[in-house]
Amino acid sequence: MTDKLLRITFIAVVLVSTTYFTLSRIRDELLLADLTHPPVESKLVLADFAQDEKSKRPPVLIHLVNGDNNQIDAMIGDCPVKWKFTPNVDEAHYHIHSTLAGASQVSKSDRHKSVLFSLESAAYYPLAAAEAARNAGYDLTMTYRLDSDIPIPYAYNPAAIFQPLDMKLKSTERMAAAFISNCGGSSNRLEIVEALQRYLRVDSFGGCAHNKDIPRDADGHMRNKVTVLKTYLFTLVFENSKEDYYVTEKYYDALEAGTIPVFLGTDKFVDWFTVTDQFYIRIDSLDDVKAAADKMLEISKDLTAYEKMFDWKKTKMVKPNFSWILGMRKLDERCRLAMLHWNMYNTGFFERSKLLEQQKPKQVEA
Repeated sequence: MTDKLLRITFIAVVLVSTTYFTLSRIRDELLLADLTHPPVESKLVLADFAQDEKSKRPPVLIHLVNGDNNQIDAMIGDCPVKWKFTPNVDEAHYHIHSTLAGASQVSKSDRHKSVLFSLESAAYYPLAAAEAARNAGYDLTMTYRLDSDIPIPYAYNPAAIFQPLDMKLKSTERMAAAFISNCGGSSNRLEIVEALQRYLRVDSFGGCAHNKDIPRDADGHMRNKVTVLKTYLFTLVFENSKEDYYVTEKYYDALEAGTIPVFLGTDKFVDWFTVTDQFYIRIDSLDDVKAAADKMLEISKDLTAYEKMFDWKKTKMVKPNFSWILGMRKLDERCRLAMLHWNMYNTGFFERSKLLEQQKPKQVEA
């Protein structure tokens, strides 16, 4: 009788275990699908699933090389797996090296993987490019580039870009604003600012091409950048280089403020970063300045039509690739690294790139 009971108990345990891990695998696949194609309005519902994963798997240990590994993991939030910083280099699963902290060549290790972290343009920090990072010994990249293993777009607060437009703040007397603090750069942005000023007023608040001071509030405090931009029709989003996928907070500040971005930078911008097919003005070189100025002046003549261009803020309907970028920021990059550790994360970038190429019109031979 006792042996029979033991056999029944053993079979029951096996069935429960098999069911548990099957459900866990299905949940992993569902989460992966949500992360690969996230709609803007989707909220990763991790509740019970998150608790299951956190209880089942040990924490992924991350060491910041030349960084603060004793900080509280406040940004973990709704991560479906456990992770934490560790000052112990020997126990860490991942060593994160930042370009700003002097990241350089690393040696391969059987005990941990090396991750290259960079939000700086590859024009000035070459290791930010995946191939260069691999050649320098890094196993993974965590950069602004969308083709990175763990992409970190500059969209820090996706919800903020959908803040309502306030047309009462707008005036044709405040046509375009620029904030440029780095006067160098390979994109020739200062020359293009100067060329644009021949056709219309550009208020430049940064340290470069400076012609206007940041206004102050009633208490004498400087207004923040987004508050200033809200009063302008256009924002010059001029990046310091044209590196692939390098689109910084300048762009997202313009969207949050409710101004039309005039963009100078990567040629990946239109395919990946534009909100709608009409909501941007592109400048690639000095040759484009006159046409861009004409378009800005034309748009400014009809503020009713101008306001209509911001309908996406009300509907929250944006282009699929930009929706994907915003969805990516729903989870912290360290969380996504921990998910990658458990084979729970795939950006879906290369599938999207292939689809993008298929959708482009093919050149017909004469």
